[in-house]
Amino acid sequence: MDKYKNVIVVVLVLIIVGLLGNAAINYSGNGNDSAQVADASVPSASSLNIGDCFNYNTMTNAEGVSAISGITAMACSAPHDNEIFSVSIVDEEVFPGSDTLERLARSYCVENFAAFIGVAYGDSIFGISYLYPSEQSWTDEGERALQCSVFDLSGNKMMGSVRGVAR
Repeated sequence: MDKYKNVIVVVLVLIIVGLLGNAAINYSGNGNDSAQVADASVPSASSLNIGDCFNYNTMTNAEGVSAISGITAMACSAPHDNEIFSVSIVDEEVFPGSDTLERLARSYCVENFAAFIGVAYGDSIFGISYLYPSEQSWTDEGERALQCSVFDLSGNKMMGSVRGVAR
């Protein structure tokens, strides 16, 4: 259970490490190398699909605390931090709350990890993070997607898709 509680902290640390370093590990899965996503800022995370690769954009406040400010989609053949491996739509009319969405996303992502990577989450060298709608995007934009992404726990950028790598 501690592994799940620390996913967000690990993601933020890895984002900072990824921004400072330029190491990349090559993978040979079948991700999205479409020119349509290469270096495209994504105004809404819900526009990402299974196999899309992306980086989190971060900003640092006056106190030196980094926070995620958005995402940038890119071809999986370019160095990247994350790849979408599963998407689910929440079938609720009223916003269920961030805590509920986080629990749903975590459970859904762990359940669907092996189908994309090829090994169970607990046996993998990869971590998970997830994206879910804010109350504002739920209400104003009708967003309902829970999106699961995979990242390299070592902090290295990935090159290529990790679909089916079984690691």
